[in-house]
Amino acid sequence: MRRWYAPVKESDETLLALQQSLRQVCEDSIESVLDYPVLKAKTVHELRKELHNKIILEIYSAKHNKVVGFHMAFWSRLNVHLGLVMISKAAQGKGLQKMALFNLAMLIFDWFAYRFRITDIGYSSSAFRLFSVCINKCYPNLYYDVKPEKWHYDIAKELLDNHRRDMGISAEATFDPVHFVVKGSNKASGGGANALVKHVTTRKSRMGIAAQYLDDLLQPEDEQLYIGDGNLFVFLYRFLPQVSMIGTYLRYIIIFSIFFVHNTLYANASWYAPVVLKLMRFRHHIRGQLPDPKQPALWVCNHFSYLDALLIHAAVPGVRIIAKKDLADEMPRGVFRDFMLKVWTRGGFMWYDRENKDNTIRDRVAAALKSGQSVVVFSEGTSKRSVERGVTTHSVREVEVAADALRCVRVSTSSTRWATAASTQTVG
Repeated sequence: MRRWYAPVKESDETLLALQQSLRQVCEDSIESVLDYPVLKAKTVHELRKELHNKIILEIYSAKHNKVVGFHMAFWSRLNVHLGLVMISKAAQGKGLQKMALFNLAMLIFDWFAYRFRITDIGYSSSAFRLFSVCINKCYPNLYYDVKPEKWHYDIAKELLDNHRRDMGISAEATFDPVHFVVKGSNKASGGGANALVKHVTTRKSRMGIAAQYLDDLLQPEDEQLYIGDGNLFVFLYRFLPQVSMIGTYLRYIIIFSIFFVHNTLYANASWYAPVVLKLMRFRHHIRGQLPDPKQPALWVCNHFSYLDALLIHAAVPGVRIIAKKDLADEMPRGVFRDFMLKVWTRGGFMWYDRENKDNTIRDRVAAALKSGQSVVVFSEGTSKRSVERGVTTHSVREVEVAADALRCVRVSTSSTRWATAASTQTVG
């Protein structure tokens, strides 16, 4: 890796070699050289003039024995522009684009400043997400409610009036002040970076929300302009140590520690179920009168979510729950799956093979009921809304005979404010 900060004092040979390595990366990446002043400069004098406000980071690969990527940023009188990132095909897919953040972070030491206004332009949904999270007051923003201020518009005007070629923007492009979209940015006419248009699909991340937003808003030749306040302390808070998530991490560490104790020392789901629900920040309420848990019964319940098992264990200690055997197939193979299967098995799950019509389930349910244990069966047979409400599937009919003359208790679970910090499930 080698970094160049406004390298106007370097020798002619050095500058020409630098230009050639940048051009070669472009060729390796998109099979053409983009129409940027530094890349297209025809003389050393012209090249030196264009480099006066550029910060360039070259990424060298020992394996390929050449430069395989670069980041070229520039500054204007109002801001720093993230600029151009190019990675050779041989080095793509390794996250080298993130080195652009390192290059800009070094400006803190170059300028002895902890904040400066920063911009970027592009079609990349990963860049949209990154700017939204890391850059203070970034507009537009995927996650935070940010309204554009006067300085947002001032910077946009400065860039479009004086730095179109540095940004690879067509002279014919127009600016949408509502969405900060540069329409026709990559038009071939007017000097736009049109060679990037056919590579749009490779510049989209798997971030669905951001990609959908950009796809709905932009045409292939358009680009989104991002403008924000690059603040070191905001960046550190939001991105590096994930300070805001420490509480969540601690809660889940405690939850899996409880599961570990359950798996190795004390297999009793009833003691940990209420604690785990509280750690997950779920409140549960019981409506109606619960039957005496000491009297065995067949509990017939709808299936709202995977939290139903925890909820029922918290409400009714010592119950057995009939669960589909193929539940394990819904999780990727590995240590975590084996760990959770042990949690469920030691928590009283009775596994039922739906595919092969497991006839032993009736005998196992009958044995549990006769031993004084209550059994829970999810009558809908699924947590999905693929069955009509109130429809009973084969799972409950298979065990009806096991209940015999014992009590059959009807239970329903429901939820309010689902997926919020403090949710509620109800047994009644």
